[in-house]
Amino acid sequence: MKKESNYKQRIQNKVSQVEFDYNAADWSALSKQLPSKPFPLWTKFALGAIAISAISLVIYFGIQKDLTIPKEPTEILPKNTPLSQDLNKNKLVKDNPKKEHKLPISEKVAEKNIKNKIGLEKTKSIANNSISDEKTDENSPIKNNDVEENYKTHQKKPELIVSSNKACVGESITIRTKPEISYNQYITYNNRRINPFDKKITVEKSGVNTIQLIDNNVVLDEVIVDVYEKPIATFTAIKLNEEFSKINYLFEANSLTNAGYIWKLNDLDLGNKQQVNHSFKRKGNVKITLETYSTQGCTATSEQIMAIEESFDLLSYDAFTPDGDGLNDEFIPKALEANNLKFTMTIYTVSGIELYTTNDYYQPWNGRRNNTGEKMSPGVYLWKVYVYDDENQIHPFSGQIKIVKLR
Repeated sequence: MKKESNYKQRIQNKVSQVEFDYNAADWSALSKQLPSKPFPLWTKFALGAIAISAISLVIYFGIQKDLTIPKEPTEILPKNTPLSQDLNKNKLVKDNPKKEHKLPISEKVAEKNIKNKIGLEKTKSIANNSISDEKTDENSPIKNNDVEENYKTHQKKPELIVSSNKACVGESITIRTKPEISYNQYITYNNRRINPFDKKITVEKSGVNTIQLIDNNVVLDEVIVDVYEKPIATFTAIKLNEEFSKINYLFEANSLTNAGYIWKLNDLDLGNKQQVNHSFKRKGNVKITLETYSTQGCTATSEQIMAIEESFDLLSYDAFTPDGDGLNDEFIPKALEANNLKFTMTIYTVSGIELYTTNDYYQPWNGRRNNTGEKMSPGVYLWKVYVYDDENQIHPFSGQIKIVKLR
């Protein structure tokens, strides 16, 4: 290394000592006179190592460029078709003719990644919007043009909802769909199309009843309703006999297969058997009601308005002998005593003078004024009785009684 430096220094010193005008031919002749010495061997090795390192760096950065820049799918283009990079470059030159934009590789990669991220976010946003569109109000009608696509894509069909799967003949059930049906859909009940605006239908027959939701002759949903027969609630009223002021009746339901019975006279409970008895104490109109129910829970009701036409006989006798012999000495209608009725009895003279009043059948009239005064003479006297029923209504009765003097 030191010998080479001395050699160069000597040449430089000689050149600096010579002054002459530049001439190419002279310079060429002079250079031939200079001593020549080849490069040392180690210098050649050093230059080769530098060249190999430079080539290695070029190859390395070329590989890194291929790894960092995302590859985009390409299409087979016709010949002479400019690539996307050329198109972008041409666009930049066109927009800025005075200055060509040349971005470093790292900035191009960053720009490309940002564009890809924005595109991915847009794709996610569109997907989220499509999902949110699916989650619409379940009660809103399905769009007419989207029904078939909705079935194929999302498999979401409207369904029938009924108020009950069990009913009795003559009862009503409520029908609705979830969501609401569209114009080309309809509902059938036992294969008969019904008005879609009717929210209630009346079941018509016992057994299996079928409700279907149909769209273009395709059954979308079906509900089975079990319908049961109503029990029989008719009855028969039978008059048994008349006893004093009582009239006895038997009421009998016409069916023995019902699960239960409830009888009523107006608002009065009569019993819960298949047969019940009742005794009427006055004439007039009464309402008899029978309610029956079956084991399935179905009920039926029947009622009759009955006219009790018979007038009650208080079993009043025509004459008595108040002479104190212990035989037939007092007067009171026998029906008042026998039936424990609530009453008021008053005795009058034929001219209307009041002689005696009582409301106790243990205190009959003994033929005297107020039962303590003067003794009435033989003859005809009048009596009037007011009977009070269970509802405290008054029922009047009247008649004649004769005092007879025995010899």
